[in-house]
Amino acid sequence: MLRCFIFHVLLLPTFCVFLEQLELTQDDYYQVKVDNPSFKSLQGLYGKTNQKSNGYPVYMNFRGISLIGTLYVNDDKQWKMDSNLDGIFISVRSKKMTDLLPLESVKWKQELDGVWTEEQSVYVTQFVYPESYFLYYAGDDQQAKDIFQKGNLGGKFIKKIIPTTNLPYYVKEAETTLYLHKTPNKWWTISSSLNDDKGIIFQTKHSHFVPAEEWIMRVVDGYFIQDIYLTNGSKAAQPDN
Repeated sequence: MLRCFIFHVLLLPTFCVFLEQLELTQDDYYQVKVDNPSFKSLQGLYGKTNQKSNGYPVYMNFRGISLIGTLYVNDDKQWKMDSNLDGIFISVRSKKMTDLLPLESVKWKQELDGVWTEEQSVYVTQFVYPESYFLYYAGDDQQAKDIFQKGNLGGKFIKKIIPTTNLPYYVKEAETTLYLHKTPNKWWTISSSLNDDKGIIFQTKHSHFVPAEEWIMRVVDGYFIQDIYLTNGSKAAQPDN
């Protein structure tokens, strides 16, 4: 049975999305980067949904199961990007009504005191899986450091491709090989086998899209290692918040 998820957040548009029908590829996602701290809530990965607005696809940005942003074409035929995080509503729209596709070329503007001005800090690009991710522990707990180091858990994960599906997974070659991969239930995890759908290190924010930045490891009942981060590239770098 298909379930229609009604996503309605204060001040954001309401859309009905059949998540079970969404079989998306890399080309169905846009990465939004923002330089201006005042617009950071717009930042993230926007995935295409089965909804359309004025003839164009609606894209949504989730954190966990919470919808925090939408990217869509408004009634004036402008791309509009809205976010509502922690009760703070942010909105930008394309500078010209003819700025429809490709999204990478769209220039954005924002309203300030009733005047629309160009906002140059917002960038929209087609999402591309990186060639590698780097996992590291950034906390101060010595017990956690020892466990993380003894298990050789941190380090660089290199992208591989599943030939039958052309989907990526990532491998850390070591004494014990670790895999960063999407499980059959569509959550990303880190485990010692591609057939392991439970994993040993988990995301703190579930994502159908790409691996999240923040992870957690359950060592024994009641004890968790937090402050584990996954970043693009081959070195530790605190992710954007």
